[in-house]
Amino acid sequence: MYDEAPTFFQFDSLSTFFAHLNRAKFVRCLLLELPDPLSAELTRERKIRSHKRNQEQMKTISSSIYQAFGLVVVASVALLSQVQAVVPPPDGGYPNFTTAEGDNALKALTTGVGNTGVGTFSLFSVTTGNFNTAVGAGALDLNQADSNTATGAAAL
Repeated sequence: MYDEAPTFFQFDSLSTFFAHLNRAKFVRCLLLELPDPLSAELTRERKIRSHKRNQEQMKTISSSIYQAFGLVVVASVALLSQVQAVVPPPDGGYPNFTTAEGDNALKALTTGVGNTGVGTFSLFSVTTGNFNTAVGAGALDLNQADSNTATGAAAL
């Protein structure tokens, strides 16, 4: 039934053997859908290029973030120079070490020294009294004496 003996490949040199072997591997890769070593190298190169591209994009994003942060800081400093706590600023700096804050506070004061009235109509009637402190609306309203302290609405 089988008259012929099986044939074996005969190669005239070692280089033709390796050439045939590489061709056989390539055919096997195509038939068996095994990963091709050449495509694996290309994939590796693509990954490296993609990684480099991502690094450059991150540098650009970081640069943009730093620029935006710098702009916010400059704008904040510019605005802070114009900020005031109270508009209009509180009264003060009256002669004879006197401070009055509030509608009609220390309204009648003439020669008194070292008086402080904080609140509407505080120390309203004092004219020559010294070293009085009134905090609250109408505190020490009718006072004419020296060295009194009152805290609260209409106190004393």
